[in-house]
Amino acid sequence: MTNSERRRAFNKAIKQALADKSGLLTLSERRILELLTLAISQITDVLGNQPSDYQQWFLPQIEQQIYPLLNNFSLNASAIFKEVTNNAALAGIAMFDTPLIASGVQMLGITPLIIPEQVAAIATFGGSRISDISQKAKLLINSELGLTLIGTQTSHQAIQNIGGYLKSSPIHRIKTIVKTELSRAYASASAQRFSQLATLFPDLQKQWHKSGKFHARESHVAADKQIVAQHKNFTIGGVKMRYPHDPKAPANEVINCGCTMTPYLKSWQNLPTN
Repeated sequence: MTNSERRRAFNKAIKQALADKSGLLTLSERRILELLTLAISQITDVLGNQPSDYQQWFLPQIEQQIYPLLNNFSLNASAIFKEVTNNAALAGIAMFDTPLIASGVQMLGITPLIIPEQVAAIATFGGSRISDISQKAKLLINSELGLTLIGTQTSHQAIQNIGGYLKSSPIHRIKTIVKTELSRAYASASAQRFSQLATLFPDLQKQWHKSGKFHARESHVAADKQIVAQHKNFTIGGVKMRYPHDPKAPANEVINCGCTMTPYLKSWQNLPTN
């Protein structure tokens, strides 16, 4: 391949890797939300099957029917989250490997990167945050049922309030957890792989890619295509960041961030990109 052909192959692989990341986040979110939707449906059925006369409600019995549903959601959702966190880390590594391989860079003999320990910590942390969603739902349900049993509200109002809560707050929180923590795992693995490859390829640099989200941070959009040397930081709205989701960055630069760090070869800077 000529250098121009190599760069085209390199850029094509980056574009595909970015699409793969987006697909991974979307699918992961969908899988966990499907579990939540099932739990909500089951809880709604349990409440709907209670006597219309709230005075016949027996709180411990209702809790014994509902709490296992939330526990199952936590257990299964946490297991899926651990799986997709590992998948995100592997995809983050591939973001640096596949473009180099596609452009003809010889990767034989380069030690494969083992998923960093930090990724396991992210999986555990994210799983605990998902479990926390169930705990807060239990408290809300207990409170609503208690208000019904003392006659402060009707059983219909309790069911409406519980359903309204379950279909709003938990869903929003799961979306935030999945997007933030999987992107964090992806970025962490990418950064580790970049550091490893940088010692072997002095020409290798890093480039910031905006997420493409409609409501993206203006400073992150402005940083799109910013290129920095191996040991330099990106400047994002005045904030120095080694890569998207840098743990040293302020939380407001990290939560729901969908930006990506991609590889760039300095020697190609004057070659056509397509």
